[in-house]
Amino acid sequence: MFLAGGLTYPVAQLEKQSLVERIGSAGDDRAVFAGLTITGRDRVTAAFPAHVALVRENFLDLFDPDELNVLRETLERVVTKLRNTA
Repeated sequence: MFLAGGLTYPVAQLEKQSLVERIGSAGDDRAVFAGLTITGRDRVTAAFPAHVALVRENFLDLFDPDELNVLRETLERVVTKLRNTA
């Protein structure tokens, strides 16, 4: 993740917990990236099942199969657009 101005403080808090580390950019001395540490990866992995369950319960389960197909098709167009502009 590239650190924009508004992310400096939250990343510093995550860094204090050893969840992320700052990584300098090879191509730009002004740029700083945040990368997950092993501890951070383990925390994300541990939270993943509960997160997926919440997304399913509060979002996906609200759609019937036809609505899910429309959502999938719509999001596929968004992903295609983003890939073509990157």
